[in-house]
This record gives sequence, structure tokens and C-alpha cells, in this order.
Amino acid sequence: MSAAIKTILAGVIVVLFAFSLLFVAIRALGLATFVVTGGSMEPTIHKGSLVIDEPVTADKLRLGDIITFDHYDQTTTHRIVGLEGSATGTMFSTKGDANQVTDPEPLTFPGRVGLV
Repeated sequence: MSAAIKTILAGVIVVLFAFSLLFVAIRALGLATFVVTGGSMEPTIHKGSLVIDEPVTADKLRLGDIITFDHYDQTTTHRIVGLEGSATGTMFSTKGDANQVTDPEPLTFPGRVGLV
């Protein structure tokens, strides 16, 4: 094997090892990763992008935050465009940046939700 190939192979191994350490560190810090599978957040977040979420309680969320949540058995990443208090807690209206209208129904998050 030539010296150039050995150098390239060593570089690839170092990069892969560094990425492995990065993902272990993300998990150790309690963060989560998700791949965005749709284009509803274009151009802010492109389809196929990896987002890193911090699990937070609903009281930490603010208007304009981008969150990842489960909706209709699908993981969705959208922006908070409305907040409204109710007897059951805060209701959040969400919308993808590329979408013309908000999501059909407001959501509540009794547990934790992912803050991008």
C-alpha cells in the first residue's frame, strides 16, 4: 500500500472515530438527534438535516422556538407560532416555515418536548 493511501485511510479512521465520540457525547449530555424527513422547515432546516434537541418542559418554550414532537405517530419539527393558556396548560400552535398555514390543531406537552 502506498504512503498516500495509508495517510488517507488513517484520516478517514480518525474522522469516523471523532464522529463516534461526538454522538456519544450528545447522548451523555441527555440530548437527542433526529433526521428531518420533510421539507416543511425549508429554508431554515433542510430536508435530511440532523437536528439536536434538548428535552425541556413546556414552560421553557417561547414563541418562535423550533421544537421536535410526536404528532399522529410521526416525529415533526416545526416552529411555535402561537401560545394560549387553557385549563389544561399552555396550548402551542405550530407551523413549518415553508407551510402556508399553521398545523390544524394546537398541542399541549404534559411531559418533555425537544427544543432544537
